[in-house]
Amino acid sequence: MGKIVSFTLELARILVLLVIMTTILSWAEKSFYPHVITWKEHYNWYLAAGNFIVFLILYRNYFQFKGWYKSAKKRKLSKPMTLILTGLFVVCLLLPILPGT
Repeated sequence: MGKIVSFTLELARILVLLVIMTTILSWAEKSFYPHVITWKEHYNWYLAAGNFIVFLILYRNYFQFKGWYKSAKKRKLSKPMTLILTGLFVVCLLLPILPGT
């Protein structure tokens, strides 16, 4: 398979995974949060950022090695970067619950 074809397939795969993952996470969050807090519209931005961060972590550390595109430049996120991004994800999830936001 040519590099361009495999790259195109991998890009389509990334988009499909992103849509599926964010749909599932958004559904779970919107099912949970209204029972805990009064929902405000700007919370969607926090949760969308958190969902994108968790997708980035999963893609870079797992999904990229299972795809069609083969490259010698593939590597996992470093441990410190994974911890920083995980912390940002948790902060984005907790922002709607914190008082005053």
